[in-house]
Amino acid sequence: MTSKNKLKATGNQSVDTLVAMGQEHRWKILCLLLAHGELSVMQIIFKLRESMDAVDQPCVSRHLAVLRQAGLINNKRAGRMQLYTLSDRWAKAERAVALLLGKEATLMIEKT
Repeated sequence: MTSKNKLKATGNQSVDTLVAMGQEHRWKILCLLLAHGELSVMQIIFKLRESMDAVDQPCVSRHLAVLRQAGLINNKRAGRMQLYTLSDRWAKAERAVALLLGKEATLMIEKT
């Protein structure tokens, strides 16, 4: 892969990451995983509903799929459940967002 192609690929990954993080429910899911570590889909739904977000299982599953495709979360099977955690890529993205937004990013994470 040439250096030009590497830059293009990296640019697309960055855009995908930012787009994935840019939706409110997906941001809240990331913050929940940051606060609680490992969560199942049902645990995520219950925690989102606690914060007054009316979400259903298919909606949360779609958001999780976008986050997984962007490389921000990992999943593993535990019996019949899928458990989700933040990926190493999230740590890099979180630092970038914190640099861009400064204290606002910290406040947004603390609110969820």
